[in-house]
Amino acid sequence: MVLRTPEAEKKDVDFIISANKVITKVTREVEKHHQGIRVDGTISHLKTILIELEKMKEQLDNKKFTPTYPIFITDSWSFNSELGIQLLKLNEEYKKLN
Repeated sequence: MVLRTPEAEKKDVDFIISANKVITKVTREVEKHHQGIRVDGTISHLKTILIELEKMKEQLDNKKFTPTYPIFITDSWSFNSELGIQLLKLNEEYKKLN
């Protein structure tokens, strides 16, 4: 068993809190999409993001799981998408966990 430092554990908790906030926002975007309101990303992108965010919370280590969502955000979303920026920042935070 690998013991984690209190600092590492705090980073994990902070990441989970941030991820939960972003999950709420992505879920709202899915709901808007179902209502016919235009949002960044396709419904399949948004659902993939939700799945990957949950995996990120479970693993808390980018060597065990590397999300793919940053690729399609940078390739197809609006450059100034607030949600896209938050998701990319969350990915950067995730990379620093291990």
